[in-house]
Amino acid sequence: MISVHYSNYKSFLETHSESILDYCNTIAKKYSTKNIDSLIKNYFNGFISDFEDLLKASPEKLYKIKTYFDALPLADRELINKDFDLETLYNYFINGIYENKKLGIKYSSSYLADNLDIFACPYCNENFTYSFRYKAGVNPVRRTFDWDHIYSKTDYPFLAISFFNLVPCCKVCNFIKSDQNIDFFNPHQNINVNDSYFFLLNPTGAGFITDTSKLELNLVLIKTKYKDEFKNSISTIGLLDRYRTHKEIIKDILNKQRMYPLTYIKAISQQLPLSNSSSLSQLRTTLYGTNFNHQYYYKRPFSKLTFDILNYTKP
Repeated sequence: MISVHYSNYKSFLETHSESILDYCNTIAKKYSTKNIDSLIKNYFNGFISDFEDLLKASPEKLYKIKTYFDALPLADRELINKDFDLETLYNYFINGIYENKKLGIKYSSSYLADNLDIFACPYCNENFTYSFRYKAGVNPVRRTFDWDHIYSKTDYPFLAISFFNLVPCCKVCNFIKSDQNIDFFNPHQNINVNDSYFFLLNPTGAGFITDTSKLELNLVLIKTKYKDEFKNSISTIGLLDRYRTHKEIIKDILNKQRMYPLTYIKAISQQLPLSNSSSLSQLRTTLYGTNFNHQYYYKRPFSKLTFDILNYTKP
């Protein structure tokens, strides 16, 4: 689990909101601002001010809305879900219906995917996430990820098109998580995940660097306000069990740690025509093929795992 707060995702918030509101007010009038605002006033007065506020709701506000909704009687929840179903608007997003006249673009999931700089799954940080064009045809866009709803559109259809309820996660995580209704960590939050959990390598015998059967990877949760969310999320996607299969990657990290100690890397960095701090950081990133700054874990898979092994395992 990593944060994508420092990615360029939030820079598309206005485009997302403008495109949907314009379409709903001019074409899909069933979902006009007037109609949606009326539903909000009836069901979420005090939590959401209007349709635009719902589309732009922060991760923290989304959680408050979910918590309020979950506490309502079953009959009330069923009524809200029946009257306030925005899943059709999400389908328009997927199918590329929206047009942003101000920018002169068709706004869709494909447009957003093509312009994001999130290249590793925010849930597992194990798999690459990107889109590409595959031959010519009716639907040439292919992606290595799906759009996951942190709060599922099945249980919370009124959040189906809220911007920060959408996460570009790998297909493995999306398949495993599915529509499970749990308190899941929202990777759009601005937190340092290193303060919430870390991977810990416990060798079970001598020779563990060459004999992968003697490597035992564990995960330690740190007591923070997000501990339960991380615990639920990590358990739901089977993160630790999945990472335990990557013993060859772990072995490579340990071998590089032995062959290229930090003192050696620092010595090389001082020979480069860059400031020492910049060249050292770039050298480590190049050597390990990951990012060591928690703000940029989303750029490369296994960045969190690599950081933790180097930070908590003595060479």
